[in-house]
Formats: sequence, structure tokens, C-alpha cells
Amino acid sequence: CVFQPPYPKGGTSEAALSCLQWMQGQLDVLQPGEQDLIVLPEYANVPGLNDAATLQAFAEDAGREFVAYVADVSARLSCLIAMGGVAKTGVGWQNQVMVFEAQKTPIYLYNKVHLTNVESQQLQLVPGNEVGVFDWQGIRFGFAVCFDMYFSAYFEALAKHDVDVVLCPGYQRSESGDRIRLLSGARALDTGAYVIRSSYAMGTPQKGGHSLVAWPNGDIVVDAADAVGVIRVDIDPREKFMKPASHGQDEVEHRAL
Repeated sequence: CVFQPPYPKGGTSEAALSCLQWMQGQLDVLQPGEQDLIVLPEYANVPGLNDAATLQAFAEDAGREFVAYVADVSARLSCLIAMGGVAKTGVGWQNQVMVFEAQKTPIYLYNKVHLTNVESQQLQLVPGNEVGVFDWQGIRFGFAVCFDMYFSAYFEALAKHDVDVVLCPGYQRSESGDRIRLLSGARALDTGAYVIRSSYAMGTPQKGGHSLVAWPNGDIVVDAADAVGVIRVDIDPREKFMKPASHGQDEVEHRAL
């Protein structure tokens, strides 16, 4: 279950709060047993905020309440929820993916490795330094947040960890839809894994948006395009892309080849 909220334009706390309320409204109507995994976008606890002081103050107030609410929802729905957000850690403020499963605190955290100049300079965020890999119920998840998507070597590292699914909370507010689809399909093929991307509807055709799911063979099987909403898809995380080792030869799993 992949969310694509409306992007809160204006960079104000009021606009960010409205976006949180939209996500909360969508989460409120979900019922137990309808989904195993929910993915929310990058900066989900501080959406649209571009000033470091405003972002940090919001994260400590309404953003903190939203994170606690998401933890409660994971318990109510008995499912995994992965959300992008910012949090203050021992090294400073970081861009994180927080993974919840029926507990008040995250069961896994990934700190975004590749920060944009705006993140490191304007928002004063500190990069992570580890490839994000997390095992859950026999499924191996990898993590790549927004700008991470542009670094093929990072996905080579994920592939070496034999990930089954890569979760990609994103912003990419000015990127074209065609390039988002191209990157997502290529990274799925690179890793031999599903790529699940959650981002924001920008209200501008062919810019941003495109929350989607890419199959391990690179096909995009569901895509929110530029529409506000929630998309759903059933996947088998253990399903791999098989192809002939070469013409006329037996099939082999693409990543192994």
C-alpha cells in the first residue's frame, strides 16, 4: 500500500500540517488484514519545509506526534510501515527511513547516505554511512531514499546483499516522470528486486509524483502518475526474474547471471 500525498506548497507549517492530516485520514480508513506493508514518502513528518529552524521545530512538535501516530497504526493494522522522515540522532539531524511493526519505537532505521547540497547545507542534515538492509519474516529489504536512486554503485551494494525489495521514499519534486520511471525500472533490474517508491503529487504534469512499484524485470506494474491517492499491488517478494543464461541455454536468475 503506497501513499502519494499532495505536496504542501508554500513551505509553511500550516501547509505541512495539512499534508499530515491527509495522510492520517488515509491511514484511518485502512483495516487490518488488507495490507502487509505501507510505504510513506520522504520527509513524511515534515513535508514541504525548506528552512532548517522551521523543519526542526515542526519535527519536535507535530512531526513527533505524527510519528507516534504511525507507530500506533502499525499496531492497529498488524503490518509493517516504512516512512521517510527527519530525526535528531547522536550525530545531529538526519534523513531517515523509520520502520514500524506494532511497537512505539522503530524496529529499523536507515539514514540516507547521499544528501543533496540543500540537505547538507541549508537543512544542516548529516549523512548516513551504511547500506540499508533489513530482514523481516524471511524477506530482505533494502532502502534507498530519493537522491540515493541516482547512484548505481549504491544499488550494486544492495544487490550484493541479495535484497528482495527496495523501499524508496522520495521527493524528486522537479524530476520528470519519464526519468523517475526509467530510474526505478533500471534499479529494479540492477538489484533483481522489487522497487517500491512513495513520493508526492506535485500538481504539475510530468514533474515529481510517480509513486510506483517496479518488478524485478524492470517493468513498472503500478504507477500513481501525478494523481493524489493511495495505490495497492500484490507482490511475491521471493519471485525473481529468470532469463536464459545466453541464447538457447537454461534459464538463470538475472542477478546471479
